[in-house]
Amino acid sequence: DMGAHRQPWYSRGIRQRLLKRATDDGWAEKHRIFVGESEGHQLEGSYSAGLARSIFCLVLPGDGWSSRAEDAAGHLCIPVVVMDRVH
Repeated sequence: DMGAHRQPWYSRGIRQRLLKRATDDGWAEKHRIFVGESEGHQLEGSYSAGLARSIFCLVLPGDGWSSRAEDAAGHLCIPVVVMDRVH
């Protein structure tokens, strides 16, 4: 859930801005960077398969912390945390 239909405070607005930039700038076509379900680019396979195919996986805030960082690491995907005051 990239927060496209959520309140502006959801994920501190990070997910919404990232989805907008990825869609507006054509990241999927230019760089093969897929963010959510942007512009009709539905990734094939399950969430787990997507992580396993990826080198880097974003760990973004949402309603709170979840197991995303653990999911990424468990699939040998390097977790990239995008959040202020997280070390």
